[in-house]
Amino acid sequence: MDQENKLLFEQNLQKILEGSIQNNVQKVFIRVLFEYLKKNKDQINIKQLQDSGIVKIWKNFQFQEMSEFIEIFQLKDQFTEYEIQFHLEDFIKKKKFEEAFQFYKALKLPQIYFDNLVNQMAYQNKARKAADFIKQLDYDPANNPKIIERLEKNCIRYLSKEYPWFKCEEMLLFNPSLLIYYCEDLYYHGKKNRSTFNNKKKQLINLNQETKFKGKYAKGFLRRIPKNQIIIIDQIDQYYFDAWKSINQSEVVGYDCENVTPWTKLESNSIQVCLIQIATQNRAFLFDDQKLKNIQEFKDDIKQLLENVDIQKIDQNLKDDLSKQQIT
Repeated sequence: MDQENKLLFEQNLQKILEGSIQNNVQKVFIRVLFEYLKKNKDQINIKQLQDSGIVKIWKNFQFQEMSEFIEIFQLKDQFTEYEIQFHLEDFIKKKKFEEAFQFYKALKLPQIYFDNLVNQMAYQNKARKAADFIKQLDYDPANNPKIIERLEKNCIRYLSKEYPWFKCEEMLLFNPSLLIYYCEDLYYHGKKNRSTFNNKKKQLINLNQETKFKGKYAKGFLRRIPKNQIIIIDQIDQYYFDAWKSINQSEVVGYDCENVTPWTKLESNSIQVCLIQIATQNRAFLFDDQKLKNIQEFKDDIKQLLENVDIQKIDQNLKDDLSKQQIT
């Protein structure tokens, strides 16, 4: 672009942008224009454009385009502390949470502004969207307990609609905080009387934690394997050594993983293996990964099994299961 055309372009840039917004042109046009401005920003007089008043139209853009506009025209230092606070509150008041999020990212503001945004979203029943923001920035969800609480309560409302109360109680038995929400939800909707509500809260304090299998036989069957040949192992003992002796002597083993189901969106990136099932032709061994995963001997045994080319591993989705296990 020659000097004359460049000056003409800069003089009309504000009109082009304003016209694009007013006429609601396709976003692809704006993106192409922004891409051009990014590539040629060294040849454009940004300071002159700032002084011309073009900065005033930044708020008319939406979502990613607004963030890019702020970046292209270097507006970060153009806002005072008061203006930042005002614009964020204005976005929240108008429920333009995506714009508020892009504004926060574009200006690289302190996290206190983000925490205030997501807390306001929690009160506006926008916890799911707030969770998306937290995940995008890879922030610690623990810093936003109101969002976690709102997501968990939404989860409980879904369970209440989809499952009978006894099934919900079974699923939540070992998650005290969620079970409390469920009891409160039952009481609030008049499905249980006050005494039942209080009794269930008492049960939370005295949850029976004696479900520790010391190499005992599991109840039930696994295909054609009899129940006395299905063994749960949660510690390094003689049962453990006997299990691996049997596995390593077998030419074919079945391998499968069971995972802890995440309750909320913020847990979806932290899927944890809870049970590893390894079966030979005659026996099945269920390893409690949550109790054994930090024991180096268990890690070594699993690694050796998976690397042993003489043993054929069988599973419906072995690749997916192995990806969920961190073998070091």
